[in-house]
Amino acid sequence: MESVSVVVPAFNAEAFVGEALQSVIAQTHKPLEVIVVDDGSTDNTASIVQAISSDAPFPVTLVRQSNKGLPAARNAGIRRAKGKWIAFLDADDVWKPNHLLTFVQHPPGDETYGLLCTDAYTFSDDATTQKKPAVRARALTIGRAIGENQYDLGERIFEGTLNGNFIPPSCTIVRRSAGEKVGWFDPLVRIGEDRDFFLKLALCYRFVFYDVETVGLRIHADNLSTRPAVARGQYLLHMFRTLQSETYQKKMISAQKAACKLAYRQQIKAYLYAASRDSLKALLQAYKIANQRPFCRQALNPRHFLRFIALRALGRIGNHTARRKAKAQA
Repeated sequence: MESVSVVVPAFNAEAFVGEALQSVIAQTHKPLEVIVVDDGSTDNTASIVQAISSDAPFPVTLVRQSNKGLPAARNAGIRRAKGKWIAFLDADDVWKPNHLLTFVQHPPGDETYGLLCTDAYTFSDDATTQKKPAVRARALTIGRAIGENQYDLGERIFEGTLNGNFIPPSCTIVRRSAGEKVGWFDPLVRIGEDRDFFLKLALCYRFVFYDVETVGLRIHADNLSTRPAVARGQYLLHMFRTLQSETYQKKMISAQKAACKLAYRQQIKAYLYAASRDSLKALLQAYKIANQRPFCRQALNPRHFLRFIALRALGRIGNHTARRKAKAQA
């Protein structure tokens, strides 16, 4: 396999980034380089990276920028990377020593393969989270064996990702030319950016799953916090609208078009439901956004407005908003 660059986006990751980088240093197959993008951290993330970089057996570049979000941070690292393959590692995750070696020992057959991934397990520092496979079950359901512990995820990876991405970025390595063809991560999709990128990539390239557990996904308070459902709905609608454009529709087969259309409708319903539990302003904005596509108008049901009126009468809208603000300040 050709050279591999590792991109690590980090935001206020002083508690974890050192362990993440040490797991890269411990790789039996060393990468060409590591690029850490400090996305506007206000803690000691940068100093920890600088301290570790002096002892690394490969170049470790620290890129510092104002906070622009995870997709923009990944893109910033990719722009500075020199490798033919880009491996992603989130600052709170870790790799087993054989992670990169797994791909090197069994490289893909040709350039139609744009993404390779392995299995992962979840863990927590307080040992309350049981280790369990994160990718294997769904990958084996849609995959076709093409070698020892290797599965081509085929066309079904697109439909399998529409309603939620099951491949953590820390498990993946992406061919640089493939990522460049689809434009890498959309900075406008700040929630669900990995799903957006993988869907676009799946329309042009094949994915391979290696049935080997090489990645640890850390579970902690920050990544368990609930992201605002209304904001999430807006980002995901932007993602689905992009997929409805002619650029991507012409790359889809009939089954993919139908699945994408259905997922879009379901997302609009979920968005309206979340907005109806938030505020009148959010609900009116949701109706305006949802009504921009003719085939989505069937999702505009008056029950969402009636739900808002009922919850407001019961005093639950205000209480819900107050609880959310209190949680954010805690």
